[in-house]
Amino acid sequence: MTEFNLKTIQQIPSDIDKSIVLIGMPGIASVGKLCISSLINALSATKVTEVFCSDFPPHVLVEPDGLLYVPRTTIYHSRLEDGGTKDLFLITGDYQPTTSIGVYEFADYLAKKCAEEFKAELVIATAAFVRDNLTEIPHVFISSTSQETLDSFIEADNAELFKNGTVTGANGIIPAMAAALYDVTGVCCLGETAPVLQSDPRAARAIIEVLNQTLHISNDVTNLTPFLDELIKEIEPVYREAKNKLDMDKMRDRTRDQPYIS
Repeated sequence: MTEFNLKTIQQIPSDIDKSIVLIGMPGIASVGKLCISSLINALSATKVTEVFCSDFPPHVLVEPDGLLYVPRTTIYHSRLEDGGTKDLFLITGDYQPTTSIGVYEFADYLAKKCAEEFKAELVIATAAFVRDNLTEIPHVFISSTSQETLDSFIEADNAELFKNGTVTGANGIIPAMAAALYDVTGVCCLGETAPVLQSDPRAARAIIEVLNQTLHISNDVTNLTPFLDELIKEIEPVYREAKNKLDMDKMRDRTRDQPYIS
């Protein structure tokens, strides 16, 4: 059985009536983690809780200054006042659990906390949608446990319906379990990327644009993405090289599949 240890950093406000939870655990191209980290920084969110899980990888991290750091999941809170009070909880971490049982128990632990402690009405997970190519403007693929919620999300620019597939890991299971066990609507927002990239801030930024159009977090989306915008500039050469390679590989595959006619 997976064990969880909780460290409270700051008490959450006692007057929360309902909230929205945004999750981005580590995964392919760090899309979800980048997305949530950018929002945490932009909103100056307050750290409220750290969760330690016995199914995280069995090692500690060493910081640049030589200090040891135990892997954890961290939960932040932000209260938006513009256009009416809106409480957001933002969850990210260093790792996902390493076993299937661990992932399910971790998902249930967080889903229950979202429903009972955070009074969530919506749990949204952000992650990667893996393709064999890179596009200039990544699409965001949406799935949900609610048809009404799904319809509202796919109205956003560059949002598309995700159908006939699977979402692997905690980023998929947490929102689905929140709905199945705790009657909280779940959503997955998956940014289009390719596995050749170690990190893809473009895909993370595309998700934030969809979230902002749907949830109205800020009047100007660039207020939410300065961290990502800097990363996009930094990785531009890497992105171009990866895109050109993928495009050439696809062209070679199409040429190879053409019949030889003499």
